[in-house]
Amino acid sequence: MRATSTVLFALLLLACPAHVDAQVTYREIVDRYRTAPNDGVELMLALGDSTRRIGVDEAVFASGAAAWPWEELAAAGMMHTDAGFYFLTRKQPALPQLLDGEKLIARAVSASNRHWDFARRWYRTVESVLKAYGDTTNAQLFAKRFTDLYAARFKETPQRAKALDAYHRGVMNEYDGCQKGEFLTITGLTESGGNLVQRYFVPAARELESALTMDAELLDAALHLGRIRLLEGRDADAIKFLRLATDSPSKPVSYLAFLFLGSIAERASKWDEAETAYRAAVKTFPTAQSGGGALSQLLDRRGNPGDAASLLQAMVAPATVRTIDPWWLYFEEAGVENSAKIGLMRAEVIK
Repeated sequence: MRATSTVLFALLLLACPAHVDAQVTYREIVDRYRTAPNDGVELMLALGDSTRRIGVDEAVFASGAAAWPWEELAAAGMMHTDAGFYFLTRKQPALPQLLDGEKLIARAVSASNRHWDFARRWYRTVESVLKAYGDTTNAQLFAKRFTDLYAARFKETPQRAKALDAYHRGVMNEYDGCQKGEFLTITGLTESGGNLVQRYFVPAARELESALTMDAELLDAALHLGRIRLLEGRDADAIKFLRLATDSPSKPVSYLAFLFLGSIAERASKWDEAETAYRAAVKTFPTAQSGGGALSQLLDRRGNPGDAASLLQAMVAPATVRTIDPWWLYFEEAGVENSAKIGLMRAEVIK
């Protein structure tokens, strides 16, 4: 794989630094990033070094009522990450921006374990991108920093690491079964499909149940377990796990859980339930296409072609952020382009 394929949607930064009004604060620039990422990065880079440093420190060290919420801190972290990757593609020093991004991401997850999945993906992606560009020294630096941060955070709960290992094994078994082609739809299992259920889905479900037992907050496992039960035709069990997954703080997990719940309801001709679930998916992740497509199709079938057409028009309208869909990264553990991982994390923090 060429290194140039690892950075998503290269930011079209202007050759000349943007002018920043003296009244524009760092926090306002972060807010701008959340609606127009390119603009936010340009404005941030146009700040003087001392002004930018003060802004980052204020975000990281603010406490009490002044503390920044998760979404703003994560957005600021992604803004600096985008800048770092931009410099990386230009063979310019990227580390300062990536370290600022790390400070903000680490601060974002410091108050709650519920957002550790985002941090884990961020560190692993930064490590992978740096490796792809031949910067093995800094790639190892971020790998060690994540290991140290993780160990310090979860030293009292060693079962969390075991849960993640079980989750990974479960997803890989699920992926192997899906690769056989029998489970790419929910129309039913063939005779050979039944054999594949025993070979792949049974051990996958066992590992995922183990992961969820060891770490009840690992709702990614509930999502994958729910989908396996869906494909097996065990709808009651699928609904139980998918409803659990809708409570995930991770937007991709919650989005896909609502999407799968909608498909179960639609298959059972429970039109109101299906529409409610699809609308919840669209609300959770507005920039994704699979939820909007499913809702549009359902609305058309229910005799609302006008609403369906409006929804489709909104989906194809020009956007400030390249479309990314969590469904495309459902099997991230099996290997996904860094570009898609970066795009998904960026999409999670925009408005």
